[in-house]
Amino acid sequence: DLMNPDDLSKHFAGRSAVLSALGQPGFHMKAITFYQDSIKSLVTAMRTAHVQRLICMTSMYTKCKRKRERGASF
Repeated sequence: DLMNPDDLSKHFAGRSAVLSALGQPGFHMKAITFYQDSIKSLVTAMRTAHVQRLICMTSMYTKCKRKRERGASF
C-alpha cells in the first residue's frame, strides 16, 4: 500500500535509494494531492528504513497509449 509507510519500509530495508516514478492519469484542473500524500508516505518509510536517497520523476498528464495508438507523432 503506497500510502502506508509501515508496508513500504519493509521493502526499503537494506536499499541505498528509492526511485519514485508515480504519475496521475489524465489532466485535472482541480487540486491534486496524490503527489504530496505519496511523498509523505515514501519519506516516512525511508526514514524508518534508514534510506537517505530519493529520486523522483513526476509528470503531468500521464496517459498510457495502446499499441495501435503508439507512433512517432506528438
